Amino acid sequence: MTELKPQGSKYVPPDMRDGGSKREDSMQMQRRDDTTAIRISNLSESTTDADLVDLVKPFGIPRKFYLAKDKKTKLCKRFAYVHFQYRVEVAAAIATLNGHNYEYHILNADWTKPQQ
Repeated sequence: MTELKPQGSKYVPPDMRDGGSKREDSMQMQRRDDTTAIRISNLSESTTDADLVDLVKPFGIPRKFYLAKDKKTKLCKRFAYVHFQYRVEVAAAIATLNGHNYEYHILNADWTKPQQ
């Protein structure tokens, strides 16, 4: 039978328990990976999530995407972020979509800027 050690009422933060640096590791895991992301701007206000997926599907299946929408009107704010699995897919998307005519708008497509 194992002996239970008396536990005090002192709080021990998670990063101090069992080895320590778990918080630092988990924060690095939660950071955005911008190396495979593209920012597309000058989209039409009528662009929907399905439209965005159809636009980028020829370059690869997007891992995740964010289409900025106005909270009140639910219309597109004319920009989106798309994350692909590989940098080659991003490069191909940028090469094709930058300057592409989409719904009477000339798109701008570029690598996302690293988070500060």
